[in-house]
Amino acid sequence: MSPVAINIERWKAADIVLLDIEGTISSISFVKDTLYPYALRRLTRLAHESWEQESFQELIEGFPEETRGDAETLIAHVEELTRKDIKAVYLKQLQGKLWKQGYSNGEITTPLYPDVLTILESWLAIPKKLAIFSSGSVEAQLNFFKYIEIPQLATAELSQKGNDEAATDVLETHPTEEAQVDESKQDDTSRKCPHSPSATNPDSSDLPSSLSTKKTKTTTLEATLNESPPKTRDLNPLFINKFDTVTAGSKLEKASYEKICEELETVPEKVVFLTDNVKEATAATQAGVYTIVVDRPGNAPLADEIFDTYPVITALDQIHL
Repeated sequence: MSPVAINIERWKAADIVLLDIEGTISSISFVKDTLYPYALRRLTRLAHESWEQESFQELIEGFPEETRGDAETLIAHVEELTRKDIKAVYLKQLQGKLWKQGYSNGEITTPLYPDVLTILESWLAIPKKLAIFSSGSVEAQLNFFKYIEIPQLATAELSQKGNDEAATDVLETHPTEEAQVDESKQDDTSRKCPHSPSATNPDSSDLPSSLSTKKTKTTTLEATLNESPPKTRDLNPLFINKFDTVTAGSKLEKASYEKICEELETVPEKVVFLTDNVKEATAATQAGVYTIVVDRPGNAPLADEIFDTYPVITALDQIHL
């Protein structure tokens, strides 16, 4: 049986693209190797330094009572949940609060897969609307998308643009060969005139005005490029809504996707869901939502039968418009 192709008609009929985050538009390794350890380190420090403070107790009030007896018990519980990747609602809410400071002070920025930003913007131009459904809290999602790393390509394009502009300046300010012949006649006249600028100030002829202009513009350009560009971009305005397991329900349940469609004031037939999780794909499909599975490097291997059940892509730009 051949792998399932993307149903282009179903894609074109959709008004909304619902996106998973981890393993779909950003790597699992970023979450597990950066976000999770950061939250655990910060929790450990706060638990030891601020246990008795009311603000800290409010931070962990959603945790089971038996885990809130002392700092070590709490930390051990969080370590276990993190190690097993158990997406408990109270843990996700805590992580979102802990990550917030890391994002705001520049310790954390969010990398997306290289294909993501360009394709999201192209979908918006169709136009399609974008929404998020993640196990991470909505608060965490807001910070996740507020501090998106600017791709290096953007910086390279800025640099190239500057170089092109500098080259254009040189072409525009250097005269053609014919013009140079005419100017040479004027130069002869200037040399005969003791009051000409070049005669009274020989140094001024050392650097032609065209090169002087180019040098000034290039210096200004270099100064601009050497300034630190904004490290991040806020992508929150791209999305009409964000959902988590509190606002929508479990990602493994059909009812959650039905609820999302209701919240978005649409029908399942008008929604496409992209996820790396086959169980999520099953639940969404049962709700009538057209689902495409995303197979990124580092994701859990897909069983052969998945390719016979769902269209599978390795990058978002494989969905041809």
